[in-house]
Amino acid sequence: MPSYKFTYFHGRGIGEVARQLFALSDTPFEDVRLRGEEWMNIKDQSPWGHVPWLEVDGKVLNQSWAIARYLANQFGFAGKTPFESAMVDALGDQYKDYWNEIKPFFMPMYRQNMEGMKDEFEKKKKEVAEPARDKFYAILTKEYKKNGSTGHLVGSSLTWIDLVVVDHMGVLDHYVPGFLDGFEEMRELQKRVNAHPKLAEWLKKRPHTPHNISR
Repeated sequence: MPSYKFTYFHGRGIGEVARQLFALSDTPFEDVRLRGEEWMNIKDQSPWGHVPWLEVDGKVLNQSWAIARYLANQFGFAGKTPFESAMVDALGDQYKDYWNEIKPFFMPMYRQNMEGMKDEFEKKKKEVAEPARDKFYAILTKEYKKNGSTGHLVGSSLTWIDLVVVDHMGVLDHYVPGFLDGFEEMRELQKRVNAHPKLAEWLKKRPHTPHNISR
């Protein structure tokens, strides 16, 4: 078995899907979690100047989606056919578009309880977050329905895009309760994914980390 070393911040964020794929496949890995000062001390020596990166028997792979796709293909969470894999990738790319649209909302969201931030939070929620949400979750709902009664976004089994979407839903639920109300199909997906025995085990034992490195 290859030796895996995964380096990311001490948070969930864009690194969480990789960790979940290791957990789902029962694959041992070295989980390197950097805190702020640690990262600043090694940033100049890091492979591409950012996190995450994955080392496989010493060989380095950068970029979160490249890592997710690689691990999903290695462990059987990338789709069962070439077309399914392409659909998973397409939804992953759509998620990136969504993230770029909703990103300006996240700092006001994290700071909404700070003095003077409530108005900015409400403004960004209405002008930025709700349009981005409605656009993206309409696409997700469409694909979920089109996929039949499988309980997944693509194909008949769990894929890495299910993990990405559900983890992000958890962040929104934490900071903006009720924000995803009305997207019942996505609630079905969330419930099914989080009930997976190996994922449920990981969710219980993973280090408690801030939500605010999540995208």
